[in-house]
Amino acid sequence: MYLIGEKLNGFVPKTRKAIEARDAEAIRNIAREQEAAGANALDICTAVNGDEMPVFEFLISNVQEVSGLPISVDSPDPHVCLAAARLCARPGIINSVSPEGDKLDVVFGALAESGWSFVAMLTDSRGGVPETVAERLAALDTILEKAREYGVTEDRLFIDPMVMTLGARPDAFNVFAECVRAIRKDHPEIHIVSGTSNISHGLPRRKQMNAAFLNLAEQDGMDAGICDPACYGLETDPLAAETLRTGDTAKYIAAFRDNGTPVATETKTTTEALCAAVTAGEPERAEALAKTALEQGVTAGELIAAMTDAMTALGERFSAGEVFIPELVMAAKAMKKAGELLKSGNVKAVDSLGTVIIGTVMGDMHDIGKNIVAMLLESAGFNIVDLGVDVLPEDFIDEALAHEDTKIIALSCLLTTTMPAMQETVEMIKEEPRLSGVLVMVGGAPVTPQFAEQIGADIYTEDAVECARTAKERCNA
Repeated sequence: MYLIGEKLNGFVPKTRKAIEARDAEAIRNIAREQEAAGANALDICTAVNGDEMPVFEFLISNVQEVSGLPISVDSPDPHVCLAAARLCARPGIINSVSPEGDKLDVVFGALAESGWSFVAMLTDSRGGVPETVAERLAALDTILEKAREYGVTEDRLFIDPMVMTLGARPDAFNVFAECVRAIRKDHPEIHIVSGTSNISHGLPRRKQMNAAFLNLAEQDGMDAGICDPACYGLETDPLAAETLRTGDTAKYIAAFRDNGTPVATETKTTTEALCAAVTAGEPERAEALAKTALEQGVTAGELIAAMTDAMTALGERFSAGEVFIPELVMAAKAMKKAGELLKSGNVKAVDSLGTVIIGTVMGDMHDIGKNIVAMLLESAGFNIVDLGVDVLPEDFIDEALAHEDTKIIALSCLLTTTMPAMQETVEMIKEEPRLSGVLVMVGGAPVTPQFAEQIGADIYTEDAVECARTAKERCNA
């Protein structure tokens, strides 16, 4: 397995702190530690919006003082990748290229005759992650056609089939593994790579899950990983392996807890039972209890308020690390199911604080964080219009204009490659005079307070719970 160390990345808190302080020795230590753990190359990502080159110069110069490993230059901007590559003492890896825009032409055209290799992501022409294996293999065909055009041989390609998050997509590993097997069968010289941390996002015992992912994916034909090199070689945790294959994250989470099972909740009223069903993630039971409560004379408003309190408490437990993403996802489904019943027949449940238009930005197919934020915003009293994933800037604007009570446009992204799309969307919203009073909220794993400020966003918070709280405060101000 070719191990590309992932820790020299500005999205990692320790590294971000070292970058901000220009702490050269801290950066050197991170490089040394990864090399000692078995890394074959070191990925360097600035996580900077704007001029990345001063940060690349700082990082690359210090890494090269203590390590002779190849450097993986990591930026969503192909021109920045080329500029950073010129700082490297020896050829390494460009991370990344894709069928989006002219990235393949820019990078292959400049480095085809060099010794550089390339991480190539199986995304579509807009940078989004295709849902099916067939669509991802079609993206591979596009990449290979362009590689042949420029004379880039297959052994210089690290193909990334784009693994999704298991907590949100139970079939995430199986889809990825099927992709790996298909590529390996037809293209034995190609390297297959993945960023391993995606699979375990929002789950407990992430190191064990990442190690199991590396080991199982290697069996299917993956031969490279962008990862914590210390994870490779660890004994595969049987439950983690089973969870990857089955997608049954509930069993994995239950085993993590001390007693192995969720704590039973004693309920005295139908309303309390409804709230327990919501927090336990039981949609059908929640719907049935909501119906029973209405028949007993409890108003829809009272039930919505009770479920809102329960979801807020669950969100706070999530922030504290006591609850995990799959549990929030199931709770959201249960509350939605009960809420649809309560709001049917033109039942007026609660007064709305206004409308929030929410979606994942263009090119990004990840929706788990966006869904959690939408759930908590709805619980806080907002009307939610969810545009889904891979949303064009124009669609955010059109939908906001279609709702006179729009208070917030909320933008999410998970991929670093789609951060420019978030910036473009914010700029277009700010340029629309009819939306001058609408707040723009941004969030997602790669988004930082500095990035949010640079692109002109009005609201950024660390997590979904704080997001809902801040949105309510700003709209009640």
